Amino acid sequence: MAAEGYPQSYKKNIDLSGFPGHDEAFCRINGEKYSFLAMVDSNNQRIINDQLIPEEEYRDLLETFITYSLKDLSSYNNPDKPNPPHPILLPDLKKDTLIGDGLKEYPNIAKKNNMDFHPCGFHKIMNQRKPIWKIQKKLLKKIESNKNKIEKNNEKINKYYEKYKGQFKKIGNKDKKRRREKDKVTKMEKENKDLKAKNKKLKKEYEEYENYNERISEIFKQDTIKKAKMRFNILNNQIDKLPDEIAKFIRKLGKNLDQTLSHIENKNI
Repeated sequence: MAAEGYPQSYKKNIDLSGFPGHDEAFCRINGEKYSFLAMVDSNNQRIINDQLIPEEEYRDLLETFITYSLKDLSSYNNPDKPNPPHPILLPDLKKDTLIGDGLKEYPNIAKKNNMDFHPCGFHKIMNQRKPIWKIQKKLLKKIESNKNKIEKNNEKINKYYEKYKGQFKKIGNKDKKRRREKDKVTKMEKENKDLKAKNKKLKKEYEEYENYNERISEIFKQDTIKKAKMRFNILNNQIDKLPDEIAKFIRKLGKNLDQTLSHIENKNI
């Protein structure tokens, strides 16, 4: 069925809000790559349709899946109609706005089905956070590496002081071995100081990214569009001072801000 482009499961014509959301997940089954497509009513969370297809057919069947999922396919479950009409000839389900992620095909598919398109706020936030999480992961890796280096240095430093415990701090001119050891310890102590300063800076950078993540999330959580735009404008007015990835997201968000924030005053989305 998937190869022919027909939906895999046929649902009865249930009471729908007209605001279906489409999403997909990619997985492996017995080593083969598949795409799991799903249409869910955003208002009552009912599954309208779902289908598992080979991953290579995903782009070709995306529009067909969405279009057929917006049809009343209940006749396919009717034993009195062994030969139901082709899905495209069936009556439409209630439809108003298609909700999806940032896939470029969605607006055109929605238009072909006489629907508006709304970019999903959750996916917007996830798309914003993914590159930030990668940056934060690298920062944490550097912090951990510096901590390990400090720990190793401290072991050697403590070993030195334990070795010469109870002896004069001042090293005699003839004690060249101890002098060499002390020079190494002094070098490691300075390195530890520098590493601690670097970690303090790295932690601050990590926390700044976390703060920006929260500030962006708050844009989508406001109860009015006016409040959401106010929070957006605060960041947008600082665009030249924002980290590159944050600034990139704010610029992109600003291009279709009204459409993206329309969920705030439309509880069906």
